[in-house]
Amino acid sequence: MLRTLYERGRLCHGIVSLLDPDIDERERVIAALEQAGWVQAKAARLLGMTPRQIAYRIQTMKIRVKQF
Repeated sequence: MLRTLYERGRLCHGIVSLLDPDIDERERVIAALEQAGWVQAKAARLLGMTPRQIAYRIQTMKIRVKQF
């Protein structure tokens, strides 16, 4: 995982911090998915959720999942 300096809760290189209180839940889920390479189980672990919980949020928030 990329490590860099934090600047006001956000990472400097355009990667959103999952701990930033200023971002909404949809952005937080998308950021976790991007950091996890769009693997839902890994993104769920980053957010402290189960894979079922993140799958439900992806569905209800109408997040388009990238297919590789």
